[in-house]
Formats: sequence, structure tokens, C-alpha cells
Amino acid sequence: NVLIRECTDIGFYSECGNVVGQNDYTDTPEAVINNLQSRDNDLSGIVFRGPHDAIFTGKTISNNNGNIGFINEISAGVYDGHCNVRYLHTYNNTNGEIRINQTCFASFLFADGGSVEINEDNCMVDSIRSLRPTTRGLLFYCDGNQIAQEKINLNDSSSSYACDITGLKNRIGQLYITGGTSATFGLVVDDNNNEVTEMFAENFTQAVVIGRTQSANSTTVNGDILNCDSALNYVTTGQRNNLCLSVFVPSGGSVATGNLPTSSDRFDILSNGDVVSKTYETYTSNFAVDSVGVKTVTINHNMTFLPTQKQIIAS
Repeated sequence: NVLIRECTDIGFYSECGNVVGQNDYTDTPEAVINNLQSRDNDLSGIVFRGPHDAIFTGKTISNNNGNIGFINEISAGVYDGHCNVRYLHTYNNTNGEIRINQTCFASFLFADGGSVEINEDNCMVDSIRSLRPTTRGLLFYCDGNQIAQEKINLNDSSSSYACDITGLKNRIGQLYITGGTSATFGLVVDDNNNEVTEMFAENFTQAVVIGRTQSANSTTVNGDILNCDSALNYVTTGQRNNLCLSVFVPSGGSVATGNLPTSSDRFDILSNGDVVSKTYETYTSNFAVDSVGVKTVTINHNMTFLPTQKQIIAS
């Protein structure tokens, strides 16, 4: 049980080598750090660079610091901050709340007033909570991470993103995100083979954005969308994307914007009680064939995207 406060530098700093085999003093893994609080320090609250495979047990709290609340890091041949965290709560830190720069296994990460940023591959987290972040709630810049549950409530006045995925093969079990008056994007997917098994999104300008800066392929998203100006924006066309969305569109809103799905995509969208993602409709209309000229037929449809002409059969 340790309280660190009002240091002129970093509050808690730990570093150890990243060699393996325990052949010298630089490899002393599996430290145990229990009930640590670091607050009101001039720089970061907790900077962890080893021993690798350490365990933060009990409650780990970092607040009111002049830089980042919690950060773990690795430098090849120098140090390794791979760790396990039971409960981490950060809030009111100047330059960010939780920044994962080396693999981390965690039970609960709570960023109060800021974001959780994951910059390393193969992290596993049971629960993430981001409350009132000023810009983004959860950011993935890496591959192969697994998040069981994630809940993000954005700041009404200044937040822009809830969950931003730029990396491969990331998996989120349950994603619950709510926006506000200035919330632009709910879920943004900018890379391949990412999956959100179950999502609820409310009050965003655009709830799901696929391929905002580059094409995203093999994306899977299942969820409910409520009171968003646009449920889906397919910005950059990809391949094999699978979306299953139930949508309530407010007055003046739209179900989908952006590009048409490709032949390998599957978009199943239920809106206001009507299935609007049909792949075909049968329609008959009469027009004169006893005169020369262009014949126009208007086909009323109930599709999310403008249908493309595939075949016309005259009989």
C-alpha cells in the first residue's frame, strides 16, 4: 500500500531489462505491486518499464498528474514493461490517461476524462471504461488485441471519436458507446479483419465508419444504432465486409452514406422496422414499344443504396 504525491518529476517509475533466462540481475520478472496511488506529480503518474510479467494487484490509481496517468513501455535490449493489471483507474491527467505501449493483460481499465490508447499487439482486457474523453475514447494502433467489454460515454462538448481501430485482427465482444452534441464518429474501422460482436451506438453524426482513411476488408460488426444522423458511412470501398445493423433513424437522418457495397460485401440493415438492405426487387411497368426513342421506367425501391443495373429482360 503506497501513496506517492507532489513529486517534481514522475511519481512512480520502474525499469528492468528485457533479457530472458534470469542469467543476470537485469532479468528479474514477476514483481508484485499492490495498491499503488500516484497523484499530483509534475510529470507522469506511473511509468512502467519492467520487470516484465509484473502484476499490479489491488487498486492502481493515478490522478492529477502533469503528463500521462499510466504508461508501460518497451525498448529493445534495454527494458520491457509487459505487465498484468487487475484494476487501473486514472483521471484528471494533463496529457492522457492510459497508454499501453507494451503487451498488457488487464481485468479493468478505467480512463475517467480521457482515452485508453493501445499501441502494442496481443493485449487482452476484460473490461474498458472511458468516461467523458475530450477527443477519443479507445484507440487501437496495433494488431491481435482482444477486448471482452468496452463502454464509452463521450463528452457532450468536445469529443469526436468513441472507438478508432487502425490495426489488424482486433476483437471486441461488447461495445457500448454514446455520443453527444459534438460527437462525430462512433466506431471507425480503418484496417482488415476486425470484429465487433455486439454493439450499441447512440447520438453520433456517423455511427459506423468503414475505411475513413484507407480501405478496410473483412470487417464484421453486429449491433443496434439509435438516433444517429447516419448509421453507416462506407467511405473507402473494401471487400468481404459483413455488417448486420438494426437502425432507428431520426428525422432528417439517413441509414447509409458513402460508397455502394461490393459484390463480396454483405450488409444486412433493418431500419425503423423495414428491411432496407434488399439485394433485389421484382417490379413490372409498361412502356410503348411501337415507337422509336429512349424509354424511361421509374422503379420504386426500398433499398439502402441506389441499385445498380445488372440485367433487363424484354418479354
